[in-house]
Amino acid sequence: MTIIDVLQQGIRFTNSDPAAQEMLADFKDHKVGMKLDKDETTIVIKDGTVALESGMREDCHASMRLPDIDLCGAIDNSYDLMEIREKGEIIKGDKTDPNTAVHFMALFPFFDAMVRLYEQDQEFKNAVDAVKAAL
Repeated sequence: MTIIDVLQQGIRFTNSDPAAQEMLADFKDHKVGMKLDKDETTIVIKDGTVALESGMREDCHASMRLPDIDLCGAIDNSYDLMEIREKGEIIKGDKTDPNTAVHFMALFPFFDAMVRLYEQDQEFKNAVDAVKAAL
């Protein structure tokens, strides 16, 4: 199990969860890159659907460097989701630009869904805990 596997499970849940779908309804086109410890990925939110692409797309609206341990911490609720900005480092986008903030805010329903999945699904919890323990 890898951090990418965890994100893919989170995306499957997010795209089928009514609460997440309601929160995603207003997000039409956002591409946010994530540079993790060993992986780079792009989270694409298009018309309320979340997808995970391998590698960081050049056309990302914004991107962030985030250690795997902090990504797991966001999922297992070790810290409040709103603190993710302090845990990561913006590597594309201007912190003072409201548009950059909107792109990162588009990730909130996805992360919120993963927090709920962690609390509700023992298999997902075990996967997140195993990835975190291996770091």
